[in-house]
Amino acid sequence: MSAILLLVGVWWAHYAYYRWPGAADQQWAHYIGSHALLVLALVLLVPQAARSRWAVSAVIGPIACWWGAIESAQAAVCGYMQWGTLPDADLCVSALGVWPYALAAALSIATLVVAHVWRRRHG
Repeated sequence: MSAILLLVGVWWAHYAYYRWPGAADQQWAHYIGSHALLVLALVLLVPQAARSRWAVSAVIGPIACWWGAIESAQAAVCGYMQWGTLPDADLCVSALGVWPYALAAALSIATLVVAHVWRRRHG
């Protein structure tokens, strides 16, 4: 099933954008499709990245895959939201403002603090 998903993702990213009539729409479709393909490829790569024989690589590899997948998913969604525009700033900042970044930072810090406290109390 993964191979079929990857095949469809490659087709979509590299050929389906021709279905849009205008060059500007084709560029937006290609941008979104390329990021969607990257999300798919990185998520499919997570199990392989975790199989390293070195402990550090077995942790860093999946983190890098998930980080890249999240960033590319964000780029695809914000690209869709900004389709056809000429934004003045980053696509997501133009589409959503800066509050999602502040929220993500706050949640990340809170998660690290809770995990640290949990580890100290529950060993």
